[in-house]
Amino acid sequence: MTLRVYYVNGFDEGEDPQYVGLEHAIYYSDRNSNTGTWSDRAPIKIEGQIDGNAVDPNLIQLEDGRYLLTYMRGQFTQTNPEPVSTIYSAWSYNGVDFYNPQVLYKPSSQASFGLPAVTDPSLVQLTDGSWLLAISNPSSQSAGLYTSSDGVNFTANGVSLPAFSPDFQLLANGNVRIVYADAAAGGFGSQVSSDGGETWVVESGARFAGPYFDPSVFRMPDGSWGMFYKTQTTVEGQQSSPLLGHLTSLATSSDGTTFTTQDAEFAAAASVAEGIDFSGLTVSESLIAATSTNDTIAVGEQGAHVRAGNGIDTVSFAIASSALTLEQDFFNEGDWVGHLLSDANVAYLLQDVERFVFTDKSLAVDLDGHAGQVAKILGAVFGSDSVANAEYVGIGLDLLDGGMSYSDLAALAVSVTGNTSSTDICNLLWENVIGSSATATDIAPFKSMLDTGQLSIGQLTTLAADTSFNTDNIDLVGLSEIGLEFI
Repeated sequence: MTLRVYYVNGFDEGEDPQYVGLEHAIYYSDRNSNTGTWSDRAPIKIEGQIDGNAVDPNLIQLEDGRYLLTYMRGQFTQTNPEPVSTIYSAWSYNGVDFYNPQVLYKPSSQASFGLPAVTDPSLVQLTDGSWLLAISNPSSQSAGLYTSSDGVNFTANGVSLPAFSPDFQLLANGNVRIVYADAAAGGFGSQVSSDGGETWVVESGARFAGPYFDPSVFRMPDGSWGMFYKTQTTVEGQQSSPLLGHLTSLATSSDGTTFTTQDAEFAAAASVAEGIDFSGLTVSESLIAATSTNDTIAVGEQGAHVRAGNGIDTVSFAIASSALTLEQDFFNEGDWVGHLLSDANVAYLLQDVERFVFTDKSLAVDLDGHAGQVAKILGAVFGSDSVANAEYVGIGLDLLDGGMSYSDLAALAVSVTGNTSSTDICNLLWENVIGSSATATDIAPFKSMLDTGQLSIGQLTTLAADTSFNTDNIDLVGLSEIGLEFI
């Protein structure tokens, strides 16, 4: 475990030449637990780029081991097409390279979430899986609170606290603490909620009093509490500006309320200095990007980050499916996250991949594409149990991947059953989809469509296959979570 700090760099002297012109960006530095010294700062990247407009970092670690960064984008070093004060989140395995930025809050022409301008976001996931977001209103020195079930789409919960630069901590008992700069009293205050942020109780306890601001409280590697905070002091004989050159200090606490400074003014930060107990996962340092054609990408046991392109892309594992966990990424439907069972720190992130091939089985996971079409046809034509027939699935995938249309595959499947008359075909589809024998009245409109040529056999079959009756029968939603086995 390593104590890591993230902050917007506040010095413009002595930068590495490769970062010239990008001094205003989110940087990180690690603390040596033996010597107490800090490593040279280095910038993070978002989608492979150093973003000079990204500020106010806030980080939490997710259950799957990834780090989730919440930040605000302003207009500092380059033109920003988004409104100023747009709040984003992005995730990372190594704490340096962040991906998949999502907008959590975008201001309208005047206001959004009831706040005219916002800074300093803080995000926490509650024990029930829901999310709580706090953002500061600089003009009123207050924080508005917002809730979400998915961590992306937030709505106001109607609570506004007299708290500036808020920072959440999830406590061991499931309660949430918010620490903030107390503009009225000076120094820092905190409140605790036991009902997901609906009501709050002010905590007592000694904290710093004076011209301190931007607290960030976190767990230290030894289990105690740490807090980064800033002071408005002098830099080389000149008072620092409100946004540049604030000096950051580290304080520690055994109870999370009473703090003692440990590392005084060790860094200059132009934003909240965010701390986290960092233990990066083992994952390929390089992003493996697929082409626009059908690709097969082999991955080993060291973890991998694959971003597939267009086409039908396959990730081939050198291990059995039982050797790792694999589940959909709740932040981005269609992406998959995996971890080795023998070492949970070895991680896989697989984006826009359609097929997984293991040493013991193969899975099609494009249930919104060809795999879903095959499953629906099998259910409608051969019955719901046929979805588990890996050979049938493989034949259907080969044909669709090879260019056959959905309706042509449906017609081919019906022909395999030997049913040729419109009556027999309608009876077949009705029984498999509805689950009971059809009467002449039941099938009359569908039989007429076939007899008059209004619909082809393939078109009627896909019509039946796409009904909710059929997708429920085959549990298409459940299949999307585990994949469809094929050979």
